[in-house]
Amino acid sequence: MKKLKLFFIVTIIAVLTCAFAVSCFAASFSDSDGGIIGIANRGLWTEYPENSLEGILAAADTGIGYVLADVSETADGVPVLMEKKSAKRMLGTEKENVSVYSYSELAALPLKNRVGGKGNETTEYHISTLENALNALSGFKLVLKFDCSLTDKIVSAVDEPDNIILYITGKTKEVLSKASEYGENFNIIAEKQSNIIFSVMSFIDSMSEAGAKGAVLKTSNRYGVIFYNSTLNKCQYLRAVSDTGSPETAGYREDTVKWWDDLISRGYSAVITNDPEAFVRYIDDNNTARERLSYLYGEVQKMNIPDFGSSMLSDYKKAYNDSMTKASQLLEDNSSSLGDMLDCYASLSKAVKDIQMNFEEIENGTAGVTVTIPRIVICVIAAAVVIIVQIYFYKRRKS
Repeated sequence: MKKLKLFFIVTIIAVLTCAFAVSCFAASFSDSDGGIIGIANRGLWTEYPENSLEGILAAADTGIGYVLADVSETADGVPVLMEKKSAKRMLGTEKENVSVYSYSELAALPLKNRVGGKGNETTEYHISTLENALNALSGFKLVLKFDCSLTDKIVSAVDEPDNIILYITGKTKEVLSKASEYGENFNIIAEKQSNIIFSVMSFIDSMSEAGAKGAVLKTSNRYGVIFYNSTLNKCQYLRAVSDTGSPETAGYREDTVKWWDDLISRGYSAVITNDPEAFVRYIDDNNTARERLSYLYGEVQKMNIPDFGSSMLSDYKKAYNDSMTKASQLLEDNSSSLGDMLDCYASLSKAVKDIQMNFEEIENGTAGVTVTIPRIVICVIAAAVVIIVQIYFYKRRKS
């Protein structure tokens, strides 16, 4: 009897814990500073057909935050998981548009592996309707990407809006209208491809006002405006999303750890990727770096640090203050990049070590002062100010 009670208690705790974790994660996307989000592009298509139900399940099993699936409509009005112009390459049909064929015609054909085309063999898998996918993936976190004209139909099919992100494509005016209509109950994102700063900033402002939760910013320019601080600083109330699954619209930033870290260091907090397994490892490494930096920052705060005496220009003082300030900023930001945290950990460790090795000299104000041109200029200016003040008061006394 005791064992049975214990079993029920453990089960209840586990259920509550899972529910809490799901609710926290679902809420985190709507929080622009809720941590880094990974989105698997069209499922695990390196092993399964893109947008297949099996590929989506496999991608979710990697531990990635969300899985993106394209949704289009057949000739008889059935929403299916397939990019609207991929019927030919994925199913071998004569025409490429999904809208040309009925659902039964498409369902009778096997999906080709990976991204389809002549180079990939057919599989045992078949196209799935949106309704069947939502039932099979109940509780999973999905990004549904579709044309604006399908918004009403897709919204009516979704029973778990907290787990779904609606990625609406189409003309900006129409997208904003749908975002305003459904933004209160759904996490909505949309895309803008441009290299005109006023156009991008206006889009971000409009999306935020419409209640959207994210903006997918795109450009083919490696140094484009979507990487400017002034642009990304606009994303205060919604997430900046980068689609590295399509490097040609991500400023040719490749779908690798190096470029994910680059984007996150600039202010992006959600990344669409073709490599969900590697992105999960990146998040794990990121969390580890955060824990190490947090521990070091806490330990340094407990240390006996000298007051640096009267030396205002101490290199040790500057390195220590800069490192502590940077660490505080990175730890306050839930979407700090791995590289930034590793660099900060190294610089703070060095600053503390230098202080420990030169404690007495620092306390006396005799250590860590390097003669540089800026410091010479500061000293000259300070001396000039002193002389001018003395002359001024001398003349006043004389008069």
